Amino acid sequence: MVVESCRGDVALMEMVDSIQRLGVAYQFQKEIMGVVEKISRSEDEGSCEDRSLHHVSLRFRLLRQHGRDVSP
Repeated sequence: MVVESCRGDVALMEMVDSIQRLGVAYQFQKEIMGVVEKISRSEDEGSCEDRSLHHVSLRFRLLRQHGRDVSP
């Protein structure tokens, strides 16, 4: 169940990243902020077995871009 949640979070982060890169993030601000809130609340990062450098760095960048304090 936890792994499924991790995959869902990764898919959401990748979707937000794609929307931002396409330049249409201004149309989805509420949804993007919801995703940022969700990933910032997920403190239990250690439970994901398939954490790749891409996923960790994407989470870090998205949280930093949206003003969250994240330890490097």
